[in-house]
Amino acid sequence: MADINDFLYPGMTGLSDPFALPSMKTAVERVKTALHRRERILIHGDYDTDGLTATAIMLQALRTIGLDVSYFIPNRILHGYGFHPPAVDRAQKLGVKLIITVDCGITSFAAVSYAKKAGIDVIITDHHEPLKVEGQGAGGRGGEELLHHPFKVPDAIAVVNPKLETHNSNLSHLSGAGVAFKFAEALASEEGLPYSRADVLPLLDLAALGTLADVVPLTGENRVILKEGLRLIHAGSRPGIRALKEVSGLNGKETKAGRLSFTLVPRMNAAGRIADAQDVVKLLLSASDEESLRLSSWLDSLNSGRQQIEG
Repeated sequence: MADINDFLYPGMTGLSDPFALPSMKTAVERVKTALHRRERILIHGDYDTDGLTATAIMLQALRTIGLDVSYFIPNRILHGYGFHPPAVDRAQKLGVKLIITVDCGITSFAAVSYAKKAGIDVIITDHHEPLKVEGQGAGGRGGEELLHHPFKVPDAIAVVNPKLETHNSNLSHLSGAGVAFKFAEALASEEGLPYSRADVLPLLDLAALGTLADVVPLTGENRVILKEGLRLIHAGSRPGIRALKEVSGLNGKETKAGRLSFTLVPRMNAAGRIADAQDVVKLLLSASDEESLRLSSWLDSLNSGRQQIEG
């Protein structure tokens, strides 16, 4: 009966321990080291809505802690999908000592190896399927906790991915944004960091958008993320999302998952498909109503152009 109630009425008590995800403890410790050493961090995201919201989540969390962090979103045409060696070159020029991927990286063997040679550590956070090698354990430092599992992973400091677990759990079907949210949760529960649960909960609106956009199964933790995130989106506490709702014609309308999937998500995806998605992250983190409306109007225009191209 308890399981049925949890499914029908998901709430904040349904959030699972973030340290249940593989390598999470190692990843958090490396972030603490970066804070202590005052190292520069680069978040490497992806150009779809899940990757963009995951990037924004990680940026907001790490900046709140006080870390020196920037981000990079690949251009679909110029860079393609995923984390590749040229991204390491860009990071090195910026003086980066730690790269954290979001919504990508689980098969980026070449880039992680290249980063290691350049003296840059990598933490991979992803939700895509890892390479499965029957009869073999996981390779690399990121796989030390997973040696009994039949996966091949890049030689990263940590690889945080629910798909590295061979059994189903509440965390099995997280989106990239969902994994980033759990990372933020883990940081909030760690002693010695100026970060608390009160800093994490406002990230649920971003996590909900990523969850909707990636069309992951709405089971387990995803139901909690979606329910609580929709509540925040309806409240309009984030200027960027509030402006997106305005240009999408959603003001005064009930905030429903399906409605967002056909309005906000296509506008955010449009930048990654036919332009450069860097400014979508800027929109999601903007504290300015004026900037948010300007960037949202730009996305609305891009989406209209996309519809004409595809129509």
